[in-house]
Amino acid sequence: MEVFRIKIGKKQVALFLIAFVAFGLLLRLCTAYNTVHYFDLDYYVDWSTGVHDGLFNAYDHVRRLDYPPLYLFPLYLAGFFVKMPAIQSFGPYLMLALKFFPIIFDTATIVLIYFVLRRHSRAAALLCAATWAVNPAILFNCANWGQTDSLMIFFLLLCFYTLEDKRPVWAGVLFGLACLTKFQCAYFAPVFLLELLSKNKLSKSLASLGAGAATGLLVFLPFMLQSGWDLPLRVYFGGFGKYAYATFNAANIYGASGLNGVLDNTPLVGSITIQAVSIVFALAILAGTVLAYAKGKTRCPWTVSFLLMQSIFMFMTRMHERYQIPALIFCLVASMRNRSGQLFVVYLLQSAMVFFNQFFLFTRVVQGQDTAWFVQYDTIFIVLSVLNVLLYVFSFYVSVKTLLSEPPAVRAENSEVLPSTESVPLEVSDNA
Repeated sequence: MEVFRIKIGKKQVALFLIAFVAFGLLLRLCTAYNTVHYFDLDYYVDWSTGVHDGLFNAYDHVRRLDYPPLYLFPLYLAGFFVKMPAIQSFGPYLMLALKFFPIIFDTATIVLIYFVLRRHSRAAALLCAATWAVNPAILFNCANWGQTDSLMIFFLLLCFYTLEDKRPVWAGVLFGLACLTKFQCAYFAPVFLLELLSKNKLSKSLASLGAGAATGLLVFLPFMLQSGWDLPLRVYFGGFGKYAYATFNAANIYGASGLNGVLDNTPLVGSITIQAVSIVFALAILAGTVLAYAKGKTRCPWTVSFLLMQSIFMFMTRMHERYQIPALIFCLVASMRNRSGQLFVVYLLQSAMVFFNQFFLFTRVVQGQDTAWFVQYDTIFIVLSVLNVLLYVFSFYVSVKTLLSEPPAVRAENSEVLPSTESVPLEVSDNA
């Protein structure tokens, strides 16, 4: 038996990343081209053309516009192409114009994952980048459906990486930008604040928060001058109040209880409404997050953020099927930061679950009664929700165990020295 070692140097890393990006981008663009539909994309058609007609007063004249203003700039550029007769009249070209920026940000995330994880192991960082390049949940989200969650994921990943890298002011700016993509970024604020305040001087923390607030104000300001000073409140809370359901196709405990599409002001027990139960859960999740961060031996913000988002998705009302997607990136990074094979398994299983949650809803709406299981959707959704609840229990156990364990550096000191990850051993049989 001969053993060869392939050293992963900078040239090899560059070649791998170029391959992942090129193939990942090609796969996404071809998928976008071949998936012609208008489920939610009818909004983007109206928004892109409307924003192109008037950017800073868009909230006054564009119908149903409820996204924060950062995405309006890509919409403005998309509107230039959407208004072209050749593109407007040909569905595949229109799909490329509408899905282009989510695809670009998702492709950029492939590269960013490597840089976030490379200090631990080039080989592991490349592996994680590769798994994201072919991750069915996020690929379906940006390329098939054309949703914009990839923008939020990119800025969140860069924000927490910058915060971890002891650049709190830039982290504040990036968190501000993340919140300007989608309101759901605010769910990660507790972990961001815990990490910021516990690892930086008060002056640095205040500077970071000030930078984040200034970033939000700077981007909102030209729109507020046209549409009123209360615009941020109308954008964030107006959109949140549109879907006041126990769950809106999110496979969580409410979905498992058959409450999909039921208003959250519906009494659950006596006069106690579903929303009241959700508020209790929210307070418990917040307290649990602080406790997990304070008592955990690792104090890993990636693990705590994953657990936080998992719990919010599972127990709070008004969740959509896509709201679990950001948890995936935090689970992936946490698995490498903690050298946890179990967390990586959770990432793989959760990716499959998020994919199916999107897939069954999307095909039901787009294909309608042509879908073979159209009439069984409610049953399928309940089963999927039950499975997701069980997966949550497993992910909760693994996350808590990881947080309560010694950090990887301490474990390495108390055990045999870990082998170098800069070279990958390959065993080749003499008889091969």
